[in-house]
Amino acid sequence: MNKIIGLELKSVCNLKCKMCPCVGRFTGEELPRDVVRQIYKDVASYNSQTDMKSKGIHTLRFDGNNEPLLIDGVCSFIEEAKLLNPDVCMYLVTNGILLSSEMTDNLIKSGVNKVHISITGCTAGVYKHFQGHDLPDDKLEANFALVNANARHFIKEAIAASPSPEVVMSYIVNEYSYDEIPEYTTYWTSLGASLDIRTCGGNYGALLKTGEFIGYKQCKLVGHMLIKANGDVLLSCCENVNAPVVGNVLKDSLYSILTSSEFTELEEAFDNMDVGSLPDVCVTCPAMHRFRADMSGYMHEYERVGKDCGVFCNKGFSNNSLTDFYRQLKGRQLVLFGAGMGLYEALCFIDERIPITAVMDNDKNKHGTAAAGVTVRPMADVLSDDCENKVVLLTMYELKDAVEQLESFGVSRLFSATLFFERGAADGL
Repeated sequence: MNKIIGLELKSVCNLKCKMCPCVGRFTGEELPRDVVRQIYKDVASYNSQTDMKSKGIHTLRFDGNNEPLLIDGVCSFIEEAKLLNPDVCMYLVTNGILLSSEMTDNLIKSGVNKVHISITGCTAGVYKHFQGHDLPDDKLEANFALVNANARHFIKEAIAASPSPEVVMSYIVNEYSYDEIPEYTTYWTSLGASLDIRTCGGNYGALLKTGEFIGYKQCKLVGHMLIKANGDVLLSCCENVNAPVVGNVLKDSLYSILTSSEFTELEEAFDNMDVGSLPDVCVTCPAMHRFRADMSGYMHEYERVGKDCGVFCNKGFSNNSLTDFYRQLKGRQLVLFGAGMGLYEALCFIDERIPITAVMDNDKNKHGTAAAGVTVRPMADVLSDDCENKVVLLTMYELKDAVEQLESFGVSRLFSATLFFERGAADGL
């Protein structure tokens, strides 16, 4: 598994930034600076002695269980880590409230590679259910205006910087926020940001009514490890499901934990989907379950509508409905873009009677392998001709670069599987 190591440098809570309804475990503990430095060294040692294509630590994420911009010297933490690990992505997650002009300058100078800004909603009315949770109306409006201004400024400065850090706008989908997805997508991508549109925790089950259990899938959260302020190393960043603790950096080095026989055996069990050797909390988690969904309502659209020969535009994913997806697919070829974990989630929305013509991916290491029973090929091979007769379904969360690639090939009929989490889907699945 490629690894993302999340660092909870300090477990802190501040009412100015604790605006989310998700309950955290704020212990007040802090990782000693010498331990943090040792983690950076261990990451470098581990990467120098492992296969970076499949087992390496690719990302250090500065978030953990709090708002990282509350931590004094967070930019110096990133700068130190980057000096020891120049090829590792330095990734910071923030709600944007403290992302001032000065903080923007310091973050960009630190060498941060990716900043993930969590703002759900195009209006304060939607925002109040997420990052603006429990704020009085005047504070809600002020915070909503501030985080949007901060995000716009950071995107502008990031684009102008060299090297330019990626900016990802994060959006949580549920019954409150679904209607604003097209507007949000169009607005932030037009400014140069990538998108992370996702359900969160229990929202997944509420929005996607699953059917018959048909097996297991690899969990995308496994390998997104979290080092807590108390030193515990969690196998997954999703601590609210009691992620297994695989060690403690206050007792042993991160390097010794990751190279221990216990960890490598667990890693192999996940890689090989050896369910009998996995922790119970993982085996029973819906994130690892595959279901057969009832697509009859949407197949009706597919079966009754003749081939749509008109021009179809899904700019900003404004027409990203399952009904439109099936309507455009009638008489055309289905192509999946992205052979990662998201592909298997996308298969929940595709009736098994519809053949998948091709699967394409930008990762050369995946070319020639099989996904969904189809050989993975490069984009240029799949889209070399007859793009008008193809419908491309994107199966990744971050869409900006993928859309630009597809548009460069002249693909106009494209959809995002992620954005199919909608009220209509809850009724039809």
